[in-house]
Amino acid sequence: EANLSARMPGKIKKIHYREGATVPKGSVIVTLSGEMAEAAEAELEAVEKAQAYLTDTIQKRFERGITDFQKYLDKANEALTAVGNRSLRLELVENRLNAQMQSFTELTSLNEDADLAELAIRLKSAELTYDASLASTGKMLSTTLLNYL
Repeated sequence: EANLSARMPGKIKKIHYREGATVPKGSVIVTLSGEMAEAAEAELEAVEKAQAYLTDTIQKRFERGITDFQKYLDKANEALTAVGNRSLRLELVENRLNAQMQSFTELTSLNEDADLAELAIRLKSAELTYDASLASTGKMLSTTLLNYL
């Protein structure tokens, strides 16, 4: 004696063995009507179509996402390049300004750090030279004017 069960519910279409007959293990005892099998096959086909559609949709979205990400990456690279160029230009300007500042500091040092004693001697020498030239010019003119008169 054994208990029988079907893998899926349905109506019996054909019985393959008579009551009391010996049935080998794994043999088909009855055939069920095809309505349930057809419904299951239709459902399986619908699930396979849905899976294919979802797989295609996910793949397209993923490709679109990769394309968008690549565009963002390109923009970021362009911005990074622009920042690098500006940084180099700023370095050049900074170097030029430092060189000009050093030159200005040297000139200021030469002008402001002059020796006061040496400057006083130069000023007195220039003043004596000026007075001597005025005196000699005056003597030449006065002699010439007297001789003329």
